[in-house]
Amino acid sequence: MRQQTIRRSVALEGIGLHSGKQARVIFSPAPPDSGIVFRLGRHGQPIPAAPESVVDSHYATTIGCNGTRIQTVEHLMAAAAGLGIDNLDVELEGVEVPAVDGSAKPFVALLHSAGRTTQGTRRRPIAIPQAVRVGSGSRWIQIVPSSEFRISYTLDNDHPAIGTQAVSVVPTEESFVNEFAPARTYG
Repeated sequence: MRQQTIRRSVALEGIGLHSGKQARVIFSPAPPDSGIVFRLGRHGQPIPAAPESVVDSHYATTIGCNGTRIQTVEHLMAAAAGLGIDNLDVELEGVEVPAVDGSAKPFVALLHSAGRTTQGTRRRPIAIPQAVRVGSGSRWIQIVPSSEFRISYTLDNDHPAIGTQAVSVVPTEESFVNEFAPARTYG
């Protein structure tokens, strides 16, 4: 498979969930092998969307570099991954990605409206050579080697409206767009 980016720049405005501040995010095409890169403002320092850029994950994922921080990147990142977008320039005017409706759905719609283009460079799949588990007690995540990408999730919540829920799925773009992207954050 080949890498993908968007065809044209698109923007979205809204309020940050945790900061309560107005923000604007602009998505632009990016060259092959650049990955997803965030910037505060047009000329801000690039912050790659990579595990080593995570500086905080309490209540939301915050990425940063040299004191610059961008909060609540989860729904935007889910939309890019769910649509198979490998390379994207993300310019943020504000300190936090807008929450919009609390789901990835508005980001999916925006990225769909930008169109996609296939790039000449092959994707480099991630290979997991051995199981990795992080967390403690009843809150953990584990990644294990597999020949297919499968997500299995169990939520066990004391609230009667939530209870215990479980799912195991091999996601497709269609299932992501229709079933997962509309899921909203709750608190």
